[in-house]
Amino acid sequence: MPSKPTVDVNRLPFRHADTWPWRWLYRLYTSSTTLHRLVSRTKWYRGDDGGTPQADGKTACGLSGQFVMPGILSRMGARRCPACCDAVGVPHGRGAPYNSGVREPGCQGPKEKT
Repeated sequence: MPSKPTVDVNRLPFRHADTWPWRWLYRLYTSSTTLHRLVSRTKWYRGDDGGTPQADGKTACGLSGQFVMPGILSRMGARRCPACCDAVGVPHGRGAPYNSGVREPGCQGPKEKT
């Protein structure tokens, strides 16, 4: 059972249906592919390869820095940061919540209308 969110889920970025892939990213320049939930973003851009979406921001667990959108295998199977899960009220587990059948409080899935 997920805990009660400790962040205001109604103020999280990427709450709307068309932005769901940006919710859970992993940190650049580390060997970890743990997925973190962004709670603020200062900018987003394409990576050095010209295609991989990246963002500068802060996570629900307090990390700041550069984050990258995971590929399909990571999006489906990488471990979610337990502290980020607790902060936004989703169960600990693997894969981005939407891809794992978990709905984030206050957020729409990709097929839901605004």
